[in-house]
Amino acid sequence: MLISILAIATSATWLYSKVDGALPKLNGKSTVFGLSKVVEVERDEQGIATIKAKNRIDVAVATGFIHAQERFFQMDLLRRNSAGELASLFGDIALNYDKSIRRHRFRDRARLIVNQLPAEQLALLKAYTRGVNSGLSALRAEPFEYLMLGQAPVQWSEEDSILTIFSMYIDLQSHDGKRERTLGLLNDVLSQQAFAFLNPKGSEWDAALDHSSFPPEPLPSMPWPAASTASLTQLDVPFGKRPYAANNEQNNHLVVSSHNFLTNQAQSRYSKYHDDDFPGSNNWAISGEISQSGSAIIANDMHLGIKVPNTWFRASFEYPEADKLIKVTGATLPGTPNIVIGSNGSIAWGFTNSYGDYSDVITLTLNDNGTQYLTPKGYKEFTYHKQVIAVKDASSQEVDIKETIWGPVLGEDHRGNLLAYRWVAHD
Repeated sequence: MLISILAIATSATWLYSKVDGALPKLNGKSTVFGLSKVVEVERDEQGIATIKAKNRIDVAVATGFIHAQERFFQMDLLRRNSAGELASLFGDIALNYDKSIRRHRFRDRARLIVNQLPAEQLALLKAYTRGVNSGLSALRAEPFEYLMLGQAPVQWSEEDSILTIFSMYIDLQSHDGKRERTLGLLNDVLSQQAFAFLNPKGSEWDAALDHSSFPPEPLPSMPWPAASTASLTQLDVPFGKRPYAANNEQNNHLVVSSHNFLTNQAQSRYSKYHDDDFPGSNNWAISGEISQSGSAIIANDMHLGIKVPNTWFRASFEYPEADKLIKVTGATLPGTPNIVIGSNGSIAWGFTNSYGDYSDVITLTLNDNGTQYLTPKGYKEFTYHKQVIAVKDASSQEVDIKETIWGPVLGEDHRGNLLAYRWVAHD
């Protein structure tokens, strides 16, 4: 009995020391590689950091240090999410997701972006990276998440900050062309009246700058297709596994083979709840003519999925520039060195996710043996890029990414046509 108690106490003490050692340093002094001058970090009663430095580069170093101390696992997930490298942390459960993301080759694109950055921006990114790695090494123990996963954290690099931004693309836009593919399917199986009604250009609630407005689309006069609620969920079935839908033009009746294509898990998901289909934001600008202070007001609400920790990290930067003191207060994105939204005392700014036309799904026309696709300059060979996905506790897997001049190949549509994806994230 005594031995058991001793073993439990020893284990608890060890676990506590690991968790306690992973907490950020809030007081005292630290030697941080890459700083040119002394930097002060002050925190208010809510723990929000104010970074006071002699130059912008030192602010970036200190920001990276603090981010790593408090949010490194979050940063790690963001870079792995867009790089398609989650399976190396979580194992086979993340493999299919990694495969779907690898088609975008975001790590390759991030390296290219870093190599093309202007010198001033590259210096800022390098400074931030030095701060991150210094903050990580200054922890007395690795963040507890790695203890639970039986993994060790990997140091930060400049390209990882670009990958963090790519993760925001994935969060706020469609990485698989789902919206475009859905509209294409609806256009094929519904009457034009029904399609226009379900996909209007706008409504009376659109506040256009030129005061123009969109008239509401009329209700279709033709009969609606007969499709069950269950059969409409075929839009979430993977490529090549959807039931075939045929439109009987004679009586405008949609015939859908809906049996056995939804798993119990998928059926349960649709019956219990729906995800946030449209993550986005709202903001308002109010003229100083109607405010009590006489100053304009901006209200910005960045709607993102609820996470622990929160997506954003509040901070304030203070540093001299051109004989004046710069003070910027707002929210940073862990993994990047800038204030994303905030105020400099004279101007306040915010971001909102607009639902613009940022992607296109392109139906490819193939030659007879399917080895080439038609372009404005004639048939062209596909290009291929090999990707290796590391998997925790399993062998690595290789995937071949098939690409066109427009972008990667997504798969097939409901008619069996090969699809390519054109997305601004690739730019």
